[in-house]
Amino acid sequence: MLLVFLSASFVRGILAASFARLPLTAWALWLALPLASLFLFRDNFLRRVNFCALALLLGAMRYTVAIPVLDSNSFASLNDRGVITLTGVITEPPDVRDRSTQLRVSIQRVILEQKSRELSGEAVVQVPRESDVQYG
Repeated sequence: MLLVFLSASFVRGILAASFARLPLTAWALWLALPLASLFLFRDNFLRRVNFCALALLLGAMRYTVAIPVLDSNSFASLNDRGVITLTGVITEPPDVRDRSTQLRVSIQRVILEQKSRELSGEAVVQVPRESDVQYG
């Protein structure tokens, strides 16, 4: 039964971090309370509560670490911004399908709103099957 409570606490920590949006250091500082009280209390019930608090905080920290950092030089920062033109290198052999070809492209430059700038990132691009593209 303890595993169920620990798992539920971990998931609640993920939910709490998604709403609170605190930095990782804030969650790490909160870890001191349940860790210290593990050594202070000898009662089994209080120790289980502390383990659940630890699982909650570890879940929150896991969520905080998993959020990608999108700076202005990453390709993902352009999501949902409209039509863009990509320039890059095809990094894997083209995946030819029935009606289209999928390409994995390492982005070097983009043109958005008639402004060109260098970016880094990868994209999966779908082109017509008859397109003349090559790896590299």
